[in-house]
Amino acid sequence: MQLSRVLGMTGANVRHHLAELEKLGMVAVAGQEAATGRGRPTLVYMATAKAQPSNLAVLASALMQTTLGTRESKQRTIRLKRLAENLRAGNGRQSGALAQRLVTAVQHLNPLGYKARWEAHAQGARVILGQCPYAAIIEQHPELCQMDAYLIEA
Repeated sequence: MQLSRVLGMTGANVRHHLAELEKLGMVAVAGQEAATGRGRPTLVYMATAKAQPSNLAVLASALMQTTLGTRESKQRTIRLKRLAENLRAGNGRQSGALAQRLVTAVQHLNPLGYKARWEAHAQGARVILGQCPYAAIIEQHPELCQMDAYLIEA
């Protein structure tokens, strides 16, 4: 196995790591080479589109700058609320029991990349965001945290 020699790892260890990368969607089998002698054919892997670098962070930052720019605070707030509404995409305000509204909110936030969950506490329910989907641009645009608050509020 070529990778095991290059990386100084056992073949089993390399296969384990490749299997994990495949589960994450970072690599895929692109083909195989016939075995030379005994053993299995050698699998040829390639990086998937998910593993390829993209320019999305630069684009998102440019769009944020264009959308919010140097507008006054009230106008920025209106635009952030509009962004949150667009992310909500037709999921209007929920009615019913709090627990059901929280479950619905988490179900909507997770496809957006938040890895959200909710917990009950003595002081009240808490929505916990396990990941910031804007991590690549949050330093340049901390106002996205306010947009998150508007999204959760809705």
